[in-house]
Amino acid sequence: MTNNNIYPEKIFGEKPQKIEGKFLYAADNNRKVDSTRGQEKVTLTIDEMPSFAIRVLIVIRVVILMGTLLTSLKLLLLEVINLMKTCHLI
Repeated sequence: MTNNNIYPEKIFGEKPQKIEGKFLYAADNNRKVDSTRGQEKVTLTIDEMPSFAIRVLIVIRVVILMGTLLTSLKLLLLEVINLMKTCHLI
């Protein structure tokens, strides 16, 4: 990749092929040039996830639950305060 005005045709002698819908990776001893393998999309099950990922999901769910509980508690306290004001208790 470059920001200058050097065109690939001038370097390689031909216009490069446009690549779309592909994942590029470097060839090595295990992956030959022009080889294809793997899947475009993979969905992991809970058993396939690393243990830290499961802990993160649990923490996220607990935080969401705590946020919901705190919102409910806040609304309940506001109702209690309004009721106390109505009854002239405060």
